[in-house]
Amino acid sequence: MSKVLISVHMGRHFTKFGQSDLETLLEMGHEVHIAANFRGSLDHYNDDRVVKHQIDFSRNPFSFNNIRAFIQMKSILMRENFSLVHTQSPSGGAITRLALNSCKDIINTKVIYTAHGFHFYKGASWIAWNLFFPIEKHLSKNTDLCITINEEDYVLARTKMFFNKVVKVNGVGIDIHKIMFNKPKDDIILEKLRNEFSIKSEDYVMIYVAELSRRKNQIFLINQIKKMNISKRIKLLLVGTGNKENEYRKLINKEHLSDRVLLLGQRNDISNLLTIADLYVSSSKQEGLPLSVMEAMSMGLPLLLSNVRGNSDLVSEGENGYSFYLDKKNDFETKLNILMESGKHAYGKKSRDLSSKYHESVIRESMKAIYSELTN
Repeated sequence: MSKVLISVHMGRHFTKFGQSDLETLLEMGHEVHIAANFRGSLDHYNDDRVVKHQIDFSRNPFSFNNIRAFIQMKSILMRENFSLVHTQSPSGGAITRLALNSCKDIINTKVIYTAHGFHFYKGASWIAWNLFFPIEKHLSKNTDLCITINEEDYVLARTKMFFNKVVKVNGVGIDIHKIMFNKPKDDIILEKLRNEFSIKSEDYVMIYVAELSRRKNQIFLINQIKKMNISKRIKLLLVGTGNKENEYRKLINKEHLSDRVLLLGQRNDISNLLTIADLYVSSSKQEGLPLSVMEAMSMGLPLLLSNVRGNSDLVSEGENGYSFYLDKKNDFETKLNILMESGKHAYGKKSRDLSSKYHESVIRESMKAIYSELTN
């Protein structure tokens, strides 16, 4: 079979998102190589079944380290002469494709690029459109196939760029077996969680699992809880860590919301937390196709998500929940009232039904077809 390289920016990708593609290629019998920056404390990755290449990608796209990364990547490409390269991150993908382009007269390698969310999108900054869009458009000329994971990116890639082919695949897939295995089978566990967070039977519990950051925009939800008349019976569970944690904690304490807005930090019992929730919310300003939302859907949670790229792909309006506009006054509160009055099960069953197309097994079949097309 063929020799294939998966190239990403940081090694953590393989533990969070990239394992499915790697497993698919191995299952198909390919010799699999992986390339990334594995030096960070969160980026160590070992798998005896693959060949690992250290590339000194920098998180800063303008760093001189990326010149070294380009040289390293070109050396690997020339030495290994891969049949196929699948690159999956913006800056790492750019360097990988530039390196491929620089030796295209010597090697004959097909290239797939997965866009997990273009930096340019509806509502993105002038800088994003005038810096990143021209780069991606130029690189698209020498990309055999582009995989997008949401509808907005799919249309943009097909109409505004020069990719030989564009397909849409529904993300990296959710491991439904892992989710159901971790789902609590004992009501005592759930009762302990409710007691831990002082959740009463009359409380309405919303949950948001995301990095505490400007992009994920949890401050919007905190401010909504502060101003809503119905907020006394609402509990908001914010799961995750990030550079906005101290700011959010100070705001919560200042507004006396500590009994209603709970910062839970990093947790390894997400399935349990989703089980005790009534609604999954997201106030994100930008998404690709959020895995946490798909996992919530598979657990039968209704959705109330900001109407941005990626989120909008997962909401079937009025069926499994609603989307809301961040800049439209009272839109969040209006939609929340509808969901609270209807109850969890009215929308939750539809969420679970819709989640089936995002299961990892479905995604892997799509990826097998793509890999077969470019390696045969």
